[in-house]
Amino acid sequence: MHEKLAPEEAQAWEALLNWCGWALYHRPTEEDITNMVATRTLFAEEPFCQAAPEGSRALAAVLDGAAAQEDGVAALAREVQLDHTYLFRMTGQSRTTPYESVYRTDEAIMFGETLLDVRRYLAEAGLRLDSELNEPEDHAGLEFMLAAALLSQGRTDEARAFLSDHLLVFGPLYLANLEKRAQSGYYRAIAVLCAAALAGAAEALDAAPAESIDSARFAIGE
Repeated sequence: MHEKLAPEEAQAWEALLNWCGWALYHRPTEEDITNMVATRTLFAEEPFCQAAPEGSRALAAVLDGAAAQEDGVAALAREVQLDHTYLFRMTGQSRTTPYESVYRTDEAIMFGETLLDVRRYLAEAGLRLDSELNEPEDHAGLEFMLAAALLSQGRTDEARAFLSDHLLVFGPLYLANLEKRAQSGYYRAIAVLCAAALAGAAEALDAAPAESIDSARFAIGE
């Protein structure tokens, strides 16, 4: 059992999980896409290349394609924003809701009981929801960032428990659905990258899902 991560290993997982959280939680602006294209070589470096090589290569390829075309960055930004709306706002059609409670309530509704525990973790970590939308805090992206915050505070045991009790229960299924339903190469790559990061962090922390959910209720076929 991994009682304690080495500081440099904890920092690497913190950085990767935090980036994954940003990628899932925020709607990228054209400025965000511009910055990603400009710094795309980062995805060939650690921790990306080591923890999530397939997704990192796929994302770098998407960004390389944008860089190689005239007006490619603006075109990619438009594509990503449209896909974000479909995947994160039109979830009745995409079937890719990012909220944990939907996967863990009998009625498949938001604001379920697990949300209260997520709020407790957020309060203890000193994190606040930064959104103009009235949405629950058990968003997969925010949960990635919460796990990263716990690692940054040296709270390895809490990070392990949080992953086990929350993100590992529904995250793999959610990310698999996200990859299948994404209309853009960008979000397909994000889904693969985040799934690998989650699996790697779970192994590093010796975390495992505390319970299983009925995947048949939510899994999307090929």
